Amino acid sequence: MARFDEDLYAAWAASEATLYNTLRELGPGALPNALNELAELKLEANRRFMDLWTAGAAPPSTAGVAASR
Repeated sequence: MARFDEDLYAAWAASEATLYNTLRELGPGALPNALNELAELKLEANRRFMDLWTAGAAPPSTAGVAASR
């Protein structure tokens, strides 16, 4: 099983926070193209994290549970 990379998870979480903050700053008047680009960035960040997870790593909340079984 792959070892969970906390730095990668932290980077993913930071990217989520950044995208959320950007959406809040853009507000309801944001151009659709800007929203589409942000959605694509979010999907790519999630895809990369899920690739790590499905390769055998576990998210921090379940890492201890998996090790104790």
